[in-house]
Amino acid sequence: MSNILTYAEESKTVSIQAGENVTAALKNGVLTLSGEGKTKDYTAEETPFLEYAGDIRQVVIEEGITYIGSYLFYGLGNLQGKLTLPESITGFGDSVFSGNSKKTSAGFTEIINNAKADQRVENNNTLFCQGQTGSVQCEEENKSFMEAASYAGYEPDNQPQLARDTSTKDQSTDTAIKNDLQSSLTRSVKRAGAKLTETVVYVDQDAGDDTSGDGSKDSPYKTLDQAGAYLATEENGGTVYNNKIVLLSDYHLDATDNTADRFLFLKNPRPVTVTGQNKNIKFGWKEDDIKSNGTVNVENAFINLQDHIRFTSVYVENIAHIYGCGNDTIMDEEVSNNKDFYLYGAGRSGIIDNKVGKIKAYSGKITRIIGYVRSTPDLDAMDLEAKITVGGTAVVQSIIGGSASGKIKNGKVTINIEGGRVLSQVVGGNQGYLKGDASFKGTAAINVTGGTVSNLYGAGLGRNQSIPTYLGNIDINVTGGTVSNLYGAGSAAYVVSGDSVTSSVDISVTDGTVGNIYAAGEGGDTAVKNETGSTIDYPEKMGSLTGFASINISGSAKITGSIYGSGK
Repeated sequence: MSNILTYAEESKTVSIQAGENVTAALKNGVLTLSGEGKTKDYTAEETPFLEYAGDIRQVVIEEGITYIGSYLFYGLGNLQGKLTLPESITGFGDSVFSGNSKKTSAGFTEIINNAKADQRVENNNTLFCQGQTGSVQCEEENKSFMEAASYAGYEPDNQPQLARDTSTKDQSTDTAIKNDLQSSLTRSVKRAGAKLTETVVYVDQDAGDDTSGDGSKDSPYKTLDQAGAYLATEENGGTVYNNKIVLLSDYHLDATDNTADRFLFLKNPRPVTVTGQNKNIKFGWKEDDIKSNGTVNVENAFINLQDHIRFTSVYVENIAHIYGCGNDTIMDEEVSNNKDFYLYGAGRSGIIDNKVGKIKAYSGKITRIIGYVRSTPDLDAMDLEAKITVGGTAVVQSIIGGSASGKIKNGKVTINIEGGRVLSQVVGGNQGYLKGDASFKGTAAINVTGGTVSNLYGAGLGRNQSIPTYLGNIDINVTGGTVSNLYGAGSAAYVVSGDSVTSSVDISVTDGTVGNIYAAGEGGDTAVKNETGSTIDYPEKMGSLTGFASINISGSAKITGSIYGSGK
């Protein structure tokens, strides 16, 4: 399939006939599609703009274009920023905005789709490359496009959130609650063009009544389960942003009612925000309920989620572990806690109902965030994405993309650092423990757009006598924030190749500040011991990489240390 190229010398414009009545014009980094009707379908080998990929930074699609053909924008890795799609588009071909890797694919920070009806999408799994971190806005009726965008990682920007901008940070929670009290129990909220209904229910464990209460402030319920019965399920449109429970007094979980499994919302699971009427309201276990033989045992201080949950303006008390069990966990503004605090996307030792929950932390002090499970000998992640986002004022000691103990195959990890602080390390793969096999097979994408990170390891982290291995691709992108040390491989861990798979590490820094950059890893970790309990001297192969590695520095990136083609 041939293309007609013309050059306008005076304006230095490149023009390409992209359809019978559609022209593409490239000037000053902006590619503009204009005309009427459909563009052509292409293949990966014949995509029309590949030779200009380094120059194309923005695309403008004008009203009148009805169809975007297969592979039209394939391989345009520098295509970033905002994408606005006109109302006239009725369909998309295969792999329109993809590439042979995330690095060579368009990656938009914001997508606005103005179509009023469901658009035909040839392949929901390939319209965009997976691993994106931006937002998408489109009509509720346009389910095909939203599924394709969500599959790639884009988050819908149509949910009413408590603001995280500086304009509202000085507003007290008490004032916000007072405003709620002055409104009806149920009210409409409009954000980003979508109209949702927010339901606010009040709970007072001290003075509430599940029998005679109605969930209002003046007549609150006594228990979370009763409050949950009043809220909408996810199937009926309930979300963590339009279902809200306000705690008017400290709330202690009931160990007898929740049994040994300690499920939250055991009787009436709902996606919900739990917030205190002020940030000092306590939520969690009584100390007596987490004791064993008269002594506090943190192994009893856990909860299993039955649905998505969001915490904001609350003090988490005596909860050490939150197992998402496939449900999303969000620590929003003004969350504080009193103990070591661990968050997991799946269950303690397995994936439940073929789901892995997303974890978002914007406040609080968190000891460790783990993408999948706490501990298991062997986990098949089934290409289910473990997605972790840190921002705001959150302080996190350590982030482990895979598991805290055990091996994983078919893993898919995405870690986004948007703000906050990571004090020790970000790890794309697994953490070792004891003598167990901690191998990881899959992919990891680590994106730093803000905040501070002490050590970033693409692969694993050795611990005790376990030295993890990593087989697969690692994609590290720094576009903001500060990273003290960046390692393509791991700490006391190996990146290996085999099983017809050649591992690769791609490191890209286009903005922000990075200290030292190592293509491979670090030779050892003080947590790695021999059988006698002594720290192992740093063996030369620890932190090694067998495969391919690339380091690309561009844009406004600031490197304050050195760049090494090997490891430390």
